[in-house]
Amino acid sequence: MARRKEAKKSEGTPVPGPAAAKAPSDADGGLNAEHPELPGAPVLPPPTPLVLIVSGSRLERIRLVSRLGNCPVRCIQAESVQAALRATETQPCQLALIGGALPAGDAATLARALAKREPSSVSMLIADAPTLAQAVEAMRAGVIDIIPSRTTQGELAARVRSALERSRPARERDARLERLTRVCRKLNHARHEISRQVSGLCGDVASAYHDLADQVTLLSTASEFNSLIRQELDVESLLRTALEFILAKTGPTNAAVFLPATSCDFSLGAYVNYDRPKETADGILESLAAVVAPRMEHESGLKVLATPAEVAAAFGDHAHSLAESHVVAFSCRREGECLAVVLLFRDRRNPFPPAVLPALSMIAELFGKQLARVIHIHHRHLPRNQWGGFGALGDADDDIDLAA
Repeated sequence: MARRKEAKKSEGTPVPGPAAAKAPSDADGGLNAEHPELPGAPVLPPPTPLVLIVSGSRLERIRLVSRLGNCPVRCIQAESVQAALRATETQPCQLALIGGALPAGDAATLARALAKREPSSVSMLIADAPTLAQAVEAMRAGVIDIIPSRTTQGELAARVRSALERSRPARERDARLERLTRVCRKLNHARHEISRQVSGLCGDVASAYHDLADQVTLLSTASEFNSLIRQELDVESLLRTALEFILAKTGPTNAAVFLPATSCDFSLGAYVNYDRPKETADGILESLAAVVAPRMEHESGLKVLATPAEVAAAFGDHAHSLAESHVVAFSCRREGECLAVVLLFRDRRNPFPPAVLPALSMIAELFGKQLARVIHIHHRHLPRNQWGGFGALGDADDDIDLAA
């Protein structure tokens, strides 16, 4: 009676045997516990095998639990196939002892389901004098041994140990695969993170490279333009050289350079007619000298106008000839004074590319500087205090230019 009460108390809960050991966790061994294949890793005891006892008879389940009391196993009980599958959802078993008090076919069904869920688990069938057909069906379902119900306690324990030993390599293989799977997931996550960071770094490097290439190109353009215009010491040749260089960078376009004559008045210094009727081009450019140039006299930087509304807002209604044009205008300045106004315009359907705008800003600065040098040369026969606003240009660098 005492043994029956003890077995009843253990029904439905894991019952450790006398030699049962605490299952190691990741916290027990740290990194080496998770990867025991690493050199120098401590040898951990294997987890205690879990044995599932399934029988429709409560007394049979109790008897099997008590007969396994000396085996180093943990036991859980189930009264049906469905209960057994529910009990092993979160804790896979290594061995299933399937009793004979189950409906016909349930033993094979359960063995097949457990083998599919956990390939390293094994099943043993408790049956007295099974038929050949029943034995064949059980073996096909994955049952490795058929034990008579009257087997002694020692023989049952020996067969259980033998079955667990046969399945141990498969369990160790599955555990190793699980560890390797975890490591692979971590490595894959690290690979994706590194790839993301490398992609971002490559994007930054490519952006920096493009910026550097643009700066190098701009410096090369500035050096080329400066070397060309420094050779021109009169206004006409300077205007011609500057317009030729601008057209080489922008492509075919209408271009005009307006020079200051008297206060608020500008005259046309040079122009290139690209797509305007020849008989009206002169009149259009003369009107622009009176409308556009005074508006740009005190402006700094490029003025880019892409729509008729922007053109009208910048130059007023009198610049109607530019309404359907894409316009770029800038003043060439030196020491706060406007020395020229450059106007570029062409059909809005063929706008100026944004990449050419930094070059035009650079051209405006160098062109204004060279114009100041030319004015310096043309006024050098006058006393220095009568050179207008350019008296300060007679420093060392400009003296070298003049001597050349």
